[in-house]
Amino acid sequence: MSLLSETERQFESYGAKTRSALIGGAALAVLAAGWLFWLEPLTEEIEAAQSRAARLQSRIAAVNLRALNRELARVKKQNLELRETLQKADAARRFLQSRASRLDFIWFDQKRFLDMLDKVLRRSVTLGLRIDLFESRPAAEAISPLIEKRAHVHIEGAGDYGQILRLLRYIESFRALLKTDSVRIGLDEQGETHFRIDFDSYGAKP
Repeated sequence: MSLLSETERQFESYGAKTRSALIGGAALAVLAAGWLFWLEPLTEEIEAAQSRAARLQSRIAAVNLRALNRELARVKKQNLELRETLQKADAARRFLQSRASRLDFIWFDQKRFLDMLDKVLRRSVTLGLRIDLFESRPAAEAISPLIEKRAHVHIEGAGDYGQILRLLRYIESFRALLKTDSVRIGLDEQGETHFRIDFDSYGAKP
């Protein structure tokens, strides 16, 4: 008797419930074996895919980090260059402002000119000089391609000789383009010292 026949005979000798249980168990065993046969390669494939994904993510992160570092370095360099440019521009601005403040006298300003005349008249009174005539008239005479005469001032009066010289030095002390045209000092018949001062005011051409 073959092993298969003996197994069939033994199986037939079991009751219906036992046979059903054995059939169910065998089916589950077959299913489990098939599941394990299919699941194990699938698990390995999933793990391999996860490993590849991790390596790819690592590469992407590394590449992006390098690119980001390069970009940050470029931006930092641009910022430093911009800061240096701004510092140079600010230094140049301060230099030009300083130069402009020192050269502002080359421009003829009517208000500043009238203020100067008022100060000259007040100083004459302070020095005890008698002013008989104080006049100014506009002028427009080119002296050079850049400079032109803008006004002429004429002063006549009398007083102490030393005070007349002090007034003259005061006029020449102004930060302005002034040129003394003529100075005349003399005595009249009564022995009084008279003077005449003529000077011109200049300015850069607008």
